[in-house]
Amino acid sequence: MNQPTIKLSLAELSDLVTAALSSLGLTADEREIVSNVLIWAELRGNSQGLGKIVARAVAPDPNAGEMVVTHRSPVVTHIDGNLNLGMVVMRRAVDEAVRSAGTTGIGIVGTRGTATSTGAIGYFAERAAEQGFVCMIFGGTPKAVAPHGSVDAIFGTNPLSFAVPTGDNPLLVDMGTSAATWFGLLEAERLGESISPDLAFDAQGEATTDPGKALHGAIRAFGGAKGSALALLIEIMTGPLVGGAIAGDQAHQSGNLVIALDPDLFGFGADFAERTSALINRIRSSRPVTLGSQPQIPGERSRALFHAAEQQDCVMLDKGLFDAIREIAEH
Repeated sequence: MNQPTIKLSLAELSDLVTAALSSLGLTADEREIVSNVLIWAELRGNSQGLGKIVARAVAPDPNAGEMVVTHRSPVVTHIDGNLNLGMVVMRRAVDEAVRSAGTTGIGIVGTRGTATSTGAIGYFAERAAEQGFVCMIFGGTPKAVAPHGSVDAIFGTNPLSFAVPTGDNPLLVDMGTSAATWFGLLEAERLGESISPDLAFDAQGEATTDPGKALHGAIRAFGGAKGSALALLIEIMTGPLVGGAIAGDQAHQSGNLVIALDPDLFGFGADFAERTSALINRIRSSRPVTLGSQPQIPGERSRALFHAAEQQDCVMLDKGLFDAIREIAEH
């Protein structure tokens, strides 16, 4: 079903998002960080975009305090987010990891206590890679995903991202470990769309095509047992390891783990970017499965969408989404 759309310039989009975030109570510094992440995701067709405004998933917690560094060593830092916005805490974590990696070659930062979504963590991983570092991010989220063989929500959607410097744009992987994203289901529900029956269960543990019922049930892990194992790894890295919520049982205590590496740590940094580019080009020039197609490099499709939006200085927003954001912005 085709939805009516609204055409906005990037400046108009930025003004709309800023006004909505201001209405939700974000400070100027918070608005800058959150706006950048949301627009980055929206222009790439990422589900972590402007729908978060409509869902109030970026609204500040009235009980938030100052972020606190509870542990710091030359390599490892731990941050208590103290109910601050997830994207603001993640920005601090990545900056701390890059600082440590710039000094010692490796920086590891754990966080807990983020009151809201960290958004598209690929934005932050790419930020580190643009400064010359290999970056890996594991994100903990509220429970929504059933382990393989179960119908109960125990894991979060538990995204992971890694970004690697190359001779051109950073190689970027940004993915959830669930078969569908939480905000993707919210969007499908808003648009009145159905979902594939192999993505989620309803509250009774039955497969469902209704995204609303899936939101009250459990999403499957992607890739069966292997995806479930990866989700478990991230659950451990963002829960027990960093003091974050375990199986989502601690409200507002989602954890995250950021790792930044200096490619020169092993003595091959001078050639790292070019050698990585050579590997990517080998993939790109390999034989495709189907004549006329092309082997896929992670992140290239979304980057092409972003560059097209920049070049054309416009974005097409679903009218329902636009109207909902505008309503928030005007109140």
